Amino acid sequence: MRHYAQDTKVSPTSSVEQIRRLLTNAGSRGFAFEEVEEYAQIAFQLHDRTIRFKVQYPSPDDRQFTHTEVQGWEREPRKARELWERAIRQKWRALHLMVKAKLEAIASGIVTAEKEWMPYTVLRTGQTVSEWVEEQQTAHAMLEPGERLPNVIQLPPMR
Repeated sequence: MRHYAQDTKVSPTSSVEQIRRLLTNAGSRGFAFEEVEEYAQIAFQLHDRTIRFKVQYPSPDDRQFTHTEVQGWEREPRKARELWERAIRQKWRALHLMVKAKLEAIASGIVTAEKEWMPYTVLRTGQTVSEWVEEQQTAHAMLEPGERLPNVIQLPPMR
């Protein structure tokens, strides 16, 4: 399956800058970027909330980069690195598209800012709403048969 912008030449740095400009034009206050080996993330303040998107990076050692698809032959390290970098560029272009589409949907009145940004809204705990929900789902999955969670789940306050 082909992915959006899978052949892009736009660097991650350019994509991040374009995202920053989109958000600034939409009225965001502040913009932060962090990158480590496994992921990168952006955060910003918009519509009275702090929003964070995390881009999980694939491992450069993943077989999709180190071996050919059909024959499974090992690729030269240079070629494997090129394919990995291409995957990173694609992820940033997809995030750019996602942010742009969210901003347009909000501006057009298709969705509210509250609902569109909710999963990515940062709570006082430092988690996003979606991270908190995933934690609750994990806790629920770990219950013993017949055991129940309390009827009232209290969300941490939003930042």
